[in-house]
Amino acid sequence: MKKYYKLFKEKIESRGLDLKIATIFSYDSNEDLDNYNNYKDNKNNIDYISNAVHSRDFLEDCISDYNKMFGSDYTTGDFGAYYVDLAKRFKNKQIDILIVVDMFLTGFDSKLLNTLYVDKNLKYHNLLQAYSRTNRIYNDKKSHGNIICFRNLKKATDDSIRMYSNEDAIETVLMKPYIDYVNDFNEYLREFRKITLNVDDVDNLNTDIEKRNFITVYNYLLRVLNKLKSFTEFSFNDIKIDEQTIEDYKSKYLDIRDTINHGEIDKESILNDLDFEMDLISSDDINVSYIINLMRELEIDSPSFEKDRKAIIDIVNRTEELRSKQDLIEEFIKKDLPIIKKEEIDEKFEEYVDIKRAEEFNNIIKEENIDEDSTKEFLSEYEYSGKIKKDIIKKSIK
Repeated sequence: MKKYYKLFKEKIESRGLDLKIATIFSYDSNEDLDNYNNYKDNKNNIDYISNAVHSRDFLEDCISDYNKMFGSDYTTGDFGAYYVDLAKRFKNKQIDILIVVDMFLTGFDSKLLNTLYVDKNLKYHNLLQAYSRTNRIYNDKKSHGNIICFRNLKKATDDSIRMYSNEDAIETVLMKPYIDYVNDFNEYLREFRKITLNVDDVDNLNTDIEKRNFITVYNYLLRVLNKLKSFTEFSFNDIKIDEQTIEDYKSKYLDIRDTINHGEIDKESILNDLDFEMDLISSDDINVSYIINLMRELEIDSPSFEKDRKAIIDIVNRTEELRSKQDLIEEFIKKDLPIIKKEEIDEKFEEYVDIKRAEEFNNIIKEENIDEDSTKEFLSEYEYSGKIKKDIIKKSIK
């Protein structure tokens, strides 16, 4: 453990990586401290550290690193408080790498924990407790955890699952080999292409049954693709469709969902019962800031401007969080972008959004014939508290 911490810390610092590392472990209160000065002289020697027995001294240094990162003042003397603070920060994604020894095996859950690296010969309940730290489902994007073992624990894992479950549990508890998911995806893809050979074919799906089949099989593709991406060896070269085409289909997928949400289909339509894999569709990385950065890279006089502009709008269109802003972004690029400086895009876009919001607000006031001041009061209250004040609604109605 000590050698891991020192090596990680050294690599992070030497490469200037924006990663935070921490560690926690117990130590023997009766440990021999006679050679403390020897430890101080050698604490930067990784080979010495790996064999050093002064665990409390080493942990003091690690906690000191932690204090520098977070402005805290813990020592081994208040180990319990350090434990609690460390657990909280880890759950809040403030720590990227956490190295533990026989810690956080029970009573600790962090749904965002994705990968557990194991370098210890675990078995039975200890093995399952350790593995279980990363199997908490967060959303459809995190439907399982990843375990990377530096020791051969295959037999111990199988034996543990059988002991605490049943003979058939291995098939459901553990994911299948990578190649099996590749084959599953390509099999679903063959069925998918019977429905739509290319992206434009989706526009020719006229019946509800055709659209239902498209959505159903595309859902399967999304689920299997999500599992494939959890494997480090995943490559789009292994599946018989490229990433851009999958993204293009995503836009059509969302178009059908919009027609359902906007009430553009019959109430009795079979499409109303469809489930859409929105957790797998949405992208946390693509937001307004991301789009602004793309707009900043646009060159108005470039021959590729129109192509680049369309690429931005396509990204917006297939991103669930941004689709409602498509017209706003498109109009801004067309009217305002050519006349402002690149370094002013953030500020000008914010001003543009405020102006458009005010225009829409005034239009609603006029069209619905409601009181402007009371409506502003209602919106401010709702934005602040998330609650609807009926008395304010009554005042806004003329």
